[in-house]
Amino acid sequence: MVPTRRQFVGLAGAVAAGAAGCLDQKAEFLVTDTRIIHQKGQGYYDYPEDISVRVEVDNTTPDRQEGTVVVTLERTDGSADPEVLNSWTKRQHISLSRGTNQREPFVFEDVFDSGNDIDNYQSRARIE
Repeated sequence: MVPTRRQFVGLAGAVAAGAAGCLDQKAEFLVTDTRIIHQKGQGYYDYPEDISVRVEVDNTTPDRQEGTVVVTLERTDGSADPEVLNSWTKRQHISLSRGTNQREPFVFEDVFDSGNDIDNYQSRARIE
């Protein structure tokens, strides 16, 4: 079956729009997620005194990328406009081949204050 002119033009437009969407995607090397892990049963840190921050890094560029992941864990007072009471930082070199991602745990030892709630801790990460 041969498509009509109208079907052909519609199909060509859809293909062009799809290709343009692919071209608009920005290639990046960045931290895409940080998550505080603080629970029993994790074999790679001591609960409850340690806190782990799981960091996910994506490389959507066409080349291998390298950098240093800098992770900061902060304990706040838990208020609506939180004041930082303590801050800890860890760094780790990372190298990712093109189009890949990696999850890496960063363990902060002896930082949990049993007089506080885990919700009073926050994390952030970046690549230098």
